[in-house]
Amino acid sequence: MARRVKAKEAREKRDLQKTVAFWGLALAAITFIVAAIINLVNRFAGIFDGDLGATLKLVMNIFELLSKVFILLAVALPAYSYVRGRKRGWKIFYWVALAVYILCVVFDVVSIA
Repeated sequence: MARRVKAKEAREKRDLQKTVAFWGLALAAITFIVAAIINLVNRFAGIFDGDLGATLKLVMNIFELLSKVFILLAVALPAYSYVRGRKRGWKIFYWVALAVYILCVVFDVVSIA
């Protein structure tokens, strides 16, 4: 009986991770597409000047930030379940890598482009 409960809990946890990974990826793709469309309209139409252009750039930056956060969720949760059963060094490396990702990508400490 206890084995069934543990198996059910493990299956539910895997299902949650798969769900978060899928929807994180899907929402990130949608927000990247919206940000790209806004960027193309702003670049090629050239009609967004002044306050409207600044507002549009702010909206685009918000969509890009949201997409990076969704990717973070889609990767961080399954990655944590990978290192959860491992030794302390793997867990430390996970948290350091997660902090580096958050600082460099989400908060634009390092710009790749």
